[in-house]
Amino acid sequence: MNRIVTCPLRGACTFSRTFSTLLRKPNICRNSKIQTLPNRWSSTRQGQMSEQAVYITAVGVVVGFTAFGIIYTKNSWSDLSTKKGAVKVSRAVKVEVPPPPPPPPAFITEHAQYLIIGAGTTAFTAYQEIKARDPTAKVWIIGKENYIPYSRPYLSKYLWYLAPEKINTWTEQDHPVGAKSIFYESESYYFSGKELAENENGGVCVIGGQKVTKLDADKKKVYLECGKEISFGKCLIATGGEPRNLPIFKEAPKEVKDRVTVFRTVDDFKKLYALSKSAKSIAVIGGGFLGSELAVSLQARANQENSGLKVTQVFPEGGNLGLVLPQQLCLWLTSHITSEGVQVLSERTVSKVAYKDNKVVLNLSDDTEINADHVIVAVGLEPNVELAETAGLEVDDRLGGFLVNSELEARSNVWVAGDAACFYDRRLGRRRIEHYDNAEQSGRVAGQNMTGGGLAYTYQSTFWSDIGDVSMEAVGLADSKLETTTISELVKDVEDGSNRKVVFYRKGEDVVGILTMNIKRKTELGRRYIDKGLKEKDIGEVAKQFFAKVEEKTEEPESNIESAIENVSQK
Repeated sequence: MNRIVTCPLRGACTFSRTFSTLLRKPNICRNSKIQTLPNRWSSTRQGQMSEQAVYITAVGVVVGFTAFGIIYTKNSWSDLSTKKGAVKVSRAVKVEVPPPPPPPPAFITEHAQYLIIGAGTTAFTAYQEIKARDPTAKVWIIGKENYIPYSRPYLSKYLWYLAPEKINTWTEQDHPVGAKSIFYESESYYFSGKELAENENGGVCVIGGQKVTKLDADKKKVYLECGKEISFGKCLIATGGEPRNLPIFKEAPKEVKDRVTVFRTVDDFKKLYALSKSAKSIAVIGGGFLGSELAVSLQARANQENSGLKVTQVFPEGGNLGLVLPQQLCLWLTSHITSEGVQVLSERTVSKVAYKDNKVVLNLSDDTEINADHVIVAVGLEPNVELAETAGLEVDDRLGGFLVNSELEARSNVWVAGDAACFYDRRLGRRRIEHYDNAEQSGRVAGQNMTGGGLAYTYQSTFWSDIGDVSMEAVGLADSKLETTTISELVKDVEDGSNRKVVFYRKGEDVVGILTMNIKRKTELGRRYIDKGLKEKDIGEVAKQFFAKVEEKTEEPESNIESAIENVSQK
């Protein structure tokens, strides 16, 4: 509503003149009730007193209205000036314009027989199962990254131990443990959009650099960021998750943000690999698997090349993997990582960040100050559930992730697998798992069910981590808040003389998780015992089987790819 602002003095004067006229000329109100006043108002003294009272009242009214007018006008002009000022301020602030949407691909189908949202491990294994059960299936995979499906674990571990000249010519022989490439298949394995549409025998096409912004489960249709729409017959959501960042870095100056990496993708690896050649100090925030793997890998590479790089790791827990390992083992691992050259600052958080002399200045909760050329934030993952609202899907309010049934189905013809799926484990209850083995195996089950398999996901997935020369494998629940039983064995005939360990995690008498350290290929044994319902009283006898020697097996490489990763030195 528009506000009319007039001069308060002018209004007050007009009111005063009008009121005085009325007092001097009562006859103009002869027909009004003013003439019916009591007789006492007609006496001379009382008339004079009444006249004075009326004038005093009139003056009071005038003054009151004048003051009100002044205050009203002042506030009105203040409001207007504030609004004008706000406009000026908003014009002065630089507004970040979002990047334009990506251009649509050269060819894209209007209808996908099988559509997979996400282009990681889950997507690839789901495709393999679909194709195995439906030989002429046409599968369309849509991913945000401009890469064909690859395995993420290598980015924080093995790639850092290769010689620089091997990065762009990596084969399984170059790998420290003889493993495969990070890419599941070469680019020639995938069809272009037009080729797939015309191929009667089916296949798979990866549409990279595109994001699905909306999924309409009722219309069985997805909407892409580029503006295209695709209808589908069957759809799998394999969106995984996004790496968390800390608010203190989100709100930091641009100079700081430009020197912070939340590590997850091939591009993140390339960026960090290039930086590690020239940086003299890198701070890793986070003491979990990813943060510990990166800290040790970076420091090992620096030691190998004698680059002078110093890696500092900061986290709030009492030691490395403090949320996973029991305290004694946690402190042992921290001591080992420190011996590798990493400066570990546990039980500390970042309280303030600044930019000074081309470095990021981190002030910690204990008043320690760190100057770093670059900062890596590795504090966990947020499941990517952006499509939940538009698709009408339910998200678990405790664990995150899309709620699915035992067949990984969220709605008719819509499945979810991998990091973004929250499923029911018949042995351990409702779970959401952020590990490679779960991504791979849940993708397989979802792919089979998309072709009518009707399988329940009952698999006890495993996870592994290599932190320098310390290897860990686990199955089930591995949580430091659970009761634990740790059994160790000093191995004298092993080359590095490492202390092998087995940790049994318990809920009461039930064993719900088993973790091994420096013991290889025992996860299948652990999986069987958890499925059978291993009890605390049997731990001592069962532990002997984990220390029994395993016959070495030679495994065929799973892929024969000419290049593992593009030459990072050219980027």
